[in-house]
Amino acid sequence: MKSLLFMKDIIFIYAVSAILIFFAVNSYAAETNYSHSTGDYTISYELRDDFQSISLEGGISGGIGIDNSGLDHVISLLRKQKTVVLRLNSTGGMWDVIKKLHDALRNTCAGASDCHITTWVQSGDHCNSACIPLFMAGDARIAAPDAHFGFHKASYVVGPFTFDQPGTYEKMLKDNGVNAAWVDSHPELFASTKILEGVSYLTPDQLEGSGIVTGVDGNN
Repeated sequence: MKSLLFMKDIIFIYAVSAILIFFAVNSYAAETNYSHSTGDYTISYELRDDFQSISLEGGISGGIGIDNSGLDHVISLLRKQKTVVLRLNSTGGMWDVIKKLHDALRNTCAGASDCHITTWVQSGDHCNSACIPLFMAGDARIAAPDAHFGFHKASYVVGPFTFDQPGTYEKMLKDNGVNAAWVDSHPELFASTKILEGVSYLTPDQLEGSGIVTGVDGNN
């Protein structure tokens, strides 16, 4: 009698576990579209038949009280070994935060020969500052002829004060695949810390030799 009751308990536990797993898996699978906006940026995700699509508009900052739950949730939705297309129109932001998306993209296709990352800046859009090393996460890095890439000197802000970090942004670019000789030959791009008026903008044809853009698409 005890054995029979014990078996019923086991069956009941397995049944409950199966139901919970079913709903967890289907809840995850059902979320194929997602969008999140803050005052600074909008990030969205869409799962399609052949690839997964991410769009980032605006700049991502970090620190106390900053809402980056949308970025974190998009990272959690990424399907392993499934091609990703990331569209960027971004002022950049804090690299320590943005790097989480960069690393997640690279890990998505790790070890899968038929999985690819494409980063894309459309006509009239821009990719500035920390957006550029994020753009470098792509195997294919596509930009429209009139897309713009913005460079400046790295700095950090404490209250009303801004402190230069010479060489920091240049190293970030080199560490993420931008041609080191090209970076070193363009010191004028990293002369100003003024985020708005001090950004130096280049179009894809002006980036020749940098390794940043792998293809120009006039049909964006």
